[in-house]
Amino acid sequence: MVHQLLPVALLLLAIPNTPLIAQTATPNQIPGLEQKLSITEASADKAVLGNELSFAWQKKDPAKAVQYAGEAYKWAMESGSNREAMIALNLLGDAVLRQNNYPNAEKAYRDALEQAKKTADREMEARALHNMGKLAQRNENPDQAVVLYEQAFQIREQIGDQAGLSSTTQNLAVLYKQRNDYEKSNLYYHRALQLK
Repeated sequence: MVHQLLPVALLLLAIPNTPLIAQTATPNQIPGLEQKLSITEASADKAVLGNELSFAWQKKDPAKAVQYAGEAYKWAMESGSNREAMIALNLLGDAVLRQNNYPNAEKAYRDALEQAKKTADREMEARALHNMGKLAQRNENPDQAVVLYEQAFQIREQIGDQAGLSSTTQNLAVLYKQRNDYEKSNLYYHRALQLK
């Protein structure tokens, strides 16, 4: 009996505790995360794991990413975890965007933005705005994308979100270059390099 439990115990030790998971999972970690999810009971912990699994599946299988984001959102709402619910909505938007389902991506991002404003979560507000900018960019609406990215940039700069700021500045640099505004493009490229 002890020998049968040893592989499971070792597997669980290799997976970070739920509070430490912050959307860094890779496809290689999917089996371990799914195993941990199967034995997790608390809805709040399931929401975190569901979000991590959605993130890990994004590039490998967007349909699985959609599935896990939906489940994570349900578990987050059950547990009253607003932040995990907003993360799930953003991940859902990312996954359906990968499937070229722009209307559903927009709905997910807008729902995340609305919830972020209601809960005054500035980081999640910036994330939703950034993602809406990404959607506008994919929809070949660079003017709207610039406006949304600029809004995300302002928030991220105010709250000191370095990782988010780096991503937003890179996107702004590309968009300004496409608009032949080389001065702003260089400004944002330089800022992105500083952040790295």
